[in-house]
Amino acid sequence: MSEEMNQYDKPFKTYEQLLLELLESRNFIIDDKTFAIGVLKNISYYTLINGYYHIFDTEPGSDVLKTPVSFNNLYALHIIDSNFSNILFKYILAVERSLKSNISYIVSKSYGVYTDLSDLSCRNPDDYLCRDHYSRSTNIRNGILSQIKKELNNRPNPITRHYKSEKNHIPPWIITYNLPFGLSIKWYSILIEDDKTYICDQLLPIDSISLEHRKELLAKSLSLLKEYRNSMAHGNRLFVSNINTEIPKNLILTLFPTLTNSEEYDSGISKNGAYTLILLFSILLNEHYMIENMLQDLHTLFSPYRNTTISGKTIFEIFNLPNDLLERLQIQ
Repeated sequence: MSEEMNQYDKPFKTYEQLLLELLESRNFIIDDKTFAIGVLKNISYYTLINGYYHIFDTEPGSDVLKTPVSFNNLYALHIIDSNFSNILFKYILAVERSLKSNISYIVSKSYGVYTDLSDLSCRNPDDYLCRDHYSRSTNIRNGILSQIKKELNNRPNPITRHYKSEKNHIPPWIITYNLPFGLSIKWYSILIEDDKTYICDQLLPIDSISLEHRKELLAKSLSLLKEYRNSMAHGNRLFVSNINTEIPKNLILTLFPTLTNSEEYDSGISKNGAYTLILLFSILLNEHYMIENMLQDLHTLFSPYRNTTISGKTIFEIFNLPNDLLERLQIQ
């Protein structure tokens, strides 16, 4: 059996073999093998090593670290990354709830509370998902409206099922519970301009940029949050996520002149990095208590590591954050 397994590139290895052959041979320092094995039992070797290995410098053409790194530091990176993701995810959900709430409000106010889920043509003018209530400037309008109805028909959650069986209609504020974030963003994208203006006024009540720029910022921000949400949901590390959406430079520098600069934007920190989310949350959350809560969450996570370096990099540099993050956001 062992000879057969050795034919493969990645044969099975015991926890002890992983520590000796893979970790110690790569220049990781293991001070407490019992602790290390306990970690590997709860977090796979692949998740721990492949997730964070790339941030360390290695010998040319080798996977051996140039400078020894403590296994405890490797584990600490995983814990910080997981907790940071949880913080960002929590406030992405808050923005998602706000978007859905405001869509359901303006749609029900303007077009009523009735929809016929069997009418995928979306032509009934009494239906709040009727195509005539939405922007004619996009050729994806009809597809998105029918997609919303298909989502409710094919994958109804318990709330939707209750309304379908016990009530005589399903209002907009109920169907939003059933819609993924991405589909809710698509719904927003096909609203007529007056309805978009209403939502923009609720989510981005700022007067330092024009309405046109606020709508651009909201669309880009929602796209960025969706990318991060999907990446986090699949367990990807924050600092290795492939994020494509970029917030326009002119908008970032106009809105946050004291919190970032051109150099940071060009490096990615405030273009689409995790710090960009923090900046956006400071205006999108639009509630003083929630913003204060976010700042406190960040303080609790990062303040113990304010002076910590791993392999010559600060914790903030590893996560592509400003080194003075806590001071910059006035977190004491």
